[in-house]
Amino acid sequence: MVLDNGGFAVIHKLQNNTGQDSFNSLIADCPTVPASFVVDFVAHARAMGANAETVANPAELGAALPPRESVTQDHCHRDAG
Repeated sequence: MVLDNGGFAVIHKLQNNTGQDSFNSLIADCPTVPASFVVDFVAHARAMGANAETVANPAELGAALPPRESVTQDHCHRDAG
């Protein structure tokens, strides 16, 4: 699960909550970025072979998740060497 917060929104809130101005923590407000942009996380995930979709709220998230019975567990094997 990936949540898009437009940059480093947690740092942005920490800066503001301590009485400081934001300093390059959000893509939209960063003076070194010539034009604001968004990352297409769904396209990026699909390009890496993952199933992906965008949801906007908790109800959409619940509908997007597979039924619990259909989720399988993959096992990872370590090299003994």
